[in-house]
Amino acid sequence: MIRRIDDDLKLRRATPTDTNALAEFHARLHSLPDGSPDPGIDEWVRCLMTGSHPTFEPEDFLIVEHEPTRSIASSLCLIDQPWSYDGVPLPAGRPELVATAPEFRRRGLVREQMEVVHEWSRDRGQLMQVIIGIPWFYRQFGYEMALDYYGGRSGCAPLAPLLGAHESEAFHFRPATADDIPLLKELAAKGAARYLLTCTRDDATWRYELETARGVNQRAVRIIERIDGYGGDDGDGGSGGRGGNSGNGGDRGLSDEGGNGGAGVHDGVTETDARPVGILAHPMRLHGGALAVTLAELSVNHTWHEVGPSMLRYVASLGAEIAEGEGVELAAYSLALGSEHPAYHALGSLLPRELKPYAWYVRVPDVPRLLMAVSPALDRRLAASHLRGLSGELHLSFYTSGVRIELRGGRVREVAAWEPSSEAPPHTAAFPELSFLQLLMGRRAFDDLSDMLPDCSASSSLARDLVSTLFPRQPSAVWAVS
Repeated sequence: MIRRIDDDLKLRRATPTDTNALAEFHARLHSLPDGSPDPGIDEWVRCLMTGSHPTFEPEDFLIVEHEPTRSIASSLCLIDQPWSYDGVPLPAGRPELVATAPEFRRRGLVREQMEVVHEWSRDRGQLMQVIIGIPWFYRQFGYEMALDYYGGRSGCAPLAPLLGAHESEAFHFRPATADDIPLLKELAAKGAARYLLTCTRDDATWRYELETARGVNQRAVRIIERIDGYGGDDGDGGSGGRGGNSGNGGDRGLSDEGGNGGAGVHDGVTETDARPVGILAHPMRLHGGALAVTLAELSVNHTWHEVGPSMLRYVASLGAEIAEGEGVELAAYSLALGSEHPAYHALGSLLPRELKPYAWYVRVPDVPRLLMAVSPALDRRLAASHLRGLSGELHLSFYTSGVRIELRGGRVREVAAWEPSSEAPPHTAAFPELSFLQLLMGRRAFDDLSDMLPDCSASSSLARDLVSTLFPRQPSAVWAVS
């Protein structure tokens, strides 16, 4: 037991013996639209409680137990996250699966648990906490919706490009295996270079995604292969050639066990004829009638002009199969790859609809500590700008608290807490409440914030220039560890 809340309620860590009760509780509280328990949530909780997760242990779940009935009144958990900020490691904690039974709501039970997981996160050296959740709710615990969550482009299913009468697929999509982990890491790292915030997966995490993960957050991870002898030469974008016309390259089935057709022989072509050229990931079920690609990267020798049409045919074909199994119609396919991705430009008219992103909630309990940790990224930005070599001080005012950043020779030398007063230092930028996190996470530029918020301002042109240089608007793409 961590502590007693009142005569009937106690807060404690979970144990493996709580697995069934936790899975039933969260599946019921995080229900499907028709009110029935969500089996995907049930599977996710069970995966977390197996002890095989690379960043989670069963005791990372909290339970508020109603002792008279020995039932769960409220629960949540903390999942460790190996995130990266412009290439600099940024350890984070992800509170998740937050739920309270209706009869116990409005008694501060979530607040009690959030205080505990915030302490856990601090003790683990994590510099921020992140969560996806309902509008407004987590603001009351010090969070700001400061980072884009997915977003992208989509097209209706009939827009998927068709193969000609004498054409066959040049690219095949097969399930990834543990042998593919080096390729997955290499291409994921290549794509991460485009973004400010990403999530880094080591061998153990990739193996978990491939072999163990189940439930609502499960991703089908695929290797994109070019079939030698199918289509034109490398780089010509051709798709003519011999063979069949399956849009998904023989990859049927809705699970890795059922979806590894083509891993050995497909359309008469052995695996020795197939060359890996990229990676792909997507959920195992539809969302809003659409199947969404959530990871897509290519090797340097191929472009989305070549591979993109085959990818859309694969997604549309598999999406239609999943829709049939769910008893619905496939409304669309989508690339949920963040606000920017090279595939959007290559596939333009086939992805006519913009998908507005939702947002991650972000909490940064110690802004100076985080800024010092990511100072190598800040130094690079200064070195690449017209402010390289600058020495001086920049003050960031949050009105009731603040930060002083000391620069020497164009590098961040010290970041410390600072208390604003009525007389601001010469180069000060002011941010109301938690709005600075929008800048820090690259979601807004300083000019965007100052246009939106009259009390977001800079006391000098140098202060404005510095914050714009240190914290530019920059896209992120985070596939978090679940």
